[in-house]
Amino acid sequence: MAAGTLTIVPGGLGIIDNALILGLIAGGLDTPTAIAAVVLYRLINLGFVIGAGWIAWGLVLRRTRREQPQRISMG
Repeated sequence: MAAGTLTIVPGGLGIIDNALILGLIAGGLDTPTAIAAVVLYRLINLGFVIGAGWIAWGLVLRRTRREQPQRISMG
């Protein structure tokens, strides 16, 4: 938690990742497993959330386009 308060980059990339990896290694995991766990955590934490946001934004845009009245040209 302390490492997350001092981040400069969005989402604490780098600093939080290092803290998580070191914490997992200190907890008894080997280094490749700890790195894989943190990468998987980041994919879920950032990747899927961003993807869900894009899907939601697309649905909002589709709904607003559908609700706009159609213009009929008389030309």
